[in-house]
Amino acid sequence: MPLRGAPFPARSIPPLDSAPGLVSRCLPRGVVVSSSIVLVCAVLASLAAGVLLAYAVCLAIFTLFEGHVRQIGRSRAKPVIAAAPATEG
Repeated sequence: MPLRGAPFPARSIPPLDSAPGLVSRCLPRGVVVSSSIVLVCAVLASLAAGVLLAYAVCLAIFTLFEGHVRQIGRSRAKPVIAAAPATEG
């Protein structure tokens, strides 16, 4: 029996577990888009973290190489002999 004043008959809504495809049809499409955006952002954040980690590793290795080169340069440097002061006489 339709409700008074209602343009359509009243019916009960089936539970979501009763029909397997009903849940996917009931969800708004924006949920799929926003989960894709979250996934893309997570991938980009992971890439950015990887790039920053690689940059830090390279910077540390270059710093070690620079220290090594300076150490080798000091050990191979020829000692500079100071000229004797000129005496006037």
